[in-house]
Amino acid sequence: MWFYDMRTNAPSYGKRTLFGREAFDGFVKAYTGGIELNKVATDYDGGIDEEKRKAVKDPRWQCFTRDQIAVKNDSLDIGLIEDESLNKNGRLGDPLDIAKEALEELSDIQQELRKIIELLA
Repeated sequence: MWFYDMRTNAPSYGKRTLFGREAFDGFVKAYTGGIELNKVATDYDGGIDEEKRKAVKDPRWQCFTRDQIAVKNDSLDIGLIEDESLNKNGRLGDPLDIAKEALEELSDIQQELRKIIELLA
């Protein structure tokens, strides 16, 4: 079974990033075995050539057997490519520095709250 991951590391579509035909460029090329989106109407006959599909080099496009899917408890959340958002935690910095900074912020917040309480009392 062939899978194409259009979700992982994809842009957030909306007013600034429109969801148009170009969003499907990679999928169309993979599905057709290498035919560009702008040539599908003239060059694609609707046939499926497994060898051409296998030749497409795109990390979003992979083939899995039924047994490989069963190993994941039949979940189709296969994880074809690494989700960059999960790696952001590695760039936060040293945990000790983060804890010290948080403590300073909490101390500042406490001082501000004390001032507010004094003003309200």
